Amino acid sequence: MNYCKECGAELPDEAKFCMNCGAHNVVASAKKTPAPQAAPSFSATSDMKKKQPKKKNFGLIWLLISMAIVLLFTIGGFVFYKVMESQTGPEVAIKEWRVAVKNNDTEKIKDLLNESQSKTKATTEDAKSFIKLANEDSFLAKEMNELQMDAVKYEGSATIAVARSAEEVRWFSLEKAEKKAFFFDTYKVKVKPVDVYIHDYYDAELTLDGHKIKLDSDGILPAVLPGAHKLNVHYKSKYANLSKDFDLPLTQLKEGKVDMEVSLPANYLDFKTDTPDAHIVLDGKDTGVLATNSEDLSEIPTDGTSKVYLEKKVGKKVIRSKEVPIRDQTLDLRIDYEPLFKEGMSKKDKIVTFLKIYMAGFANVKTSAMNKNDHSSLDLYLEDHSPADKTMEKAVFNAHTDEQKLQLTSFKVDKIDTPTKKYLRVNTIEEYNSTIAGKKRKIKEKLSYYISEKDGILSIHEITPTK
Repeated sequence: MNYCKECGAELPDEAKFCMNCGAHNVVASAKKTPAPQAAPSFSATSDMKKKQPKKKNFGLIWLLISMAIVLLFTIGGFVFYKVMESQTGPEVAIKEWRVAVKNNDTEKIKDLLNESQSKTKATTEDAKSFIKLANEDSFLAKEMNELQMDAVKYEGSATIAVARSAEEVRWFSLEKAEKKAFFFDTYKVKVKPVDVYIHDYYDAELTLDGHKIKLDSDGILPAVLPGAHKLNVHYKSKYANLSKDFDLPLTQLKEGKVDMEVSLPANYLDFKTDTPDAHIVLDGKDTGVLATNSEDLSEIPTDGTSKVYLEKKVGKKVIRSKEVPIRDQTLDLRIDYEPLFKEGMSKKDKIVTFLKIYMAGFANVKTSAMNKNDHSSLDLYLEDHSPADKTMEKAVFNAHTDEQKLQLTSFKVDKIDTPTKKYLRVNTIEEYNSTIAGKKRKIKEKLSYYISEKDGILSIHEITPTK
């Protein structure tokens, strides 16, 4: 309660005016209007000023820390990306090979060769051969350079290869690996071993980089790795001992294969003679092989180091051809019959003497051919594809079919004439002992041989029964 200041009447605290005199109640107004706060003292203001900056510094520190963390993660992520990029990708794969080659690291190259293919197991020699060729100005070095350039150009592709077309086959390619390194693609260099087809090597012994090798039934050396390979071909027979080194021609691949010819300076004897039943004499030694069976000698050196001549024994005399160096060409081994001719003998008599010797030789060779089923031994006597050739082919076949064995018991030249200008005719009488299935019988044949002559070499054109 309070009292009016004008009339002293008692007033309620909330009354704005005196109910008795109507004067304004000052106390009520004062209570309604809140008093202004007292100004803080100097010391209080000072405390507030000191506390306010602490809140601002604390926020700035957290902001700086957050920015540092973000920056750290950004830099770390960039560094991680660059590190992983430098350790993955196609360029890295080919660089691994180049570094190993540069450092002459044979073990590393051997491991890489084995990792890059599964057709063959690489050896230390393979690795050395690879490094040697890669260090040279070779197709291998060129292909590695081209592959490295393509690695940059075609990064991201499943396969990167130097080959520019589907038909072209090269040694290297880069293939994307199935496994990734933290979402980064990784690549592996792939090496494609090739098959080497080796021909014209006879039955020689083959050695590749010091190791003996064998070809398959098609004459193929399979799965050869790139490198500076040396192939040694050594051929040895009764009359030859030859050896030669070859570089494997790996510069050009055709359908993934390499063709290689390794011909040696050796061949079968190639000659012409007027005495097919003469013996072959090599380097002064009688081989016991008739000229008509010269293939039985197999290959003979044709580099001129060996010499050959033919000789034939007639009665007590021996006649022979000139001795000549063996070259890879047709040799002239015609025999000199002059030692058999008597002094003053006419040309006709000389021809008759020669023909008798010639035909007696044919009769012996013919008998042997029929017993051995060997028509080819008559080649030096018979004109190619002539009626005589067909007649003897049939006779040899029939003798083989019937299992017939013949023994020449008598041979005689009965008559010599010239029915035509083209052919000389020689009539003979031949007697044989024949055995078929254990049964023996005698055979007597009268035959006419029609013979042509060219450059002193005779050829039998036709054989018919004498009329």
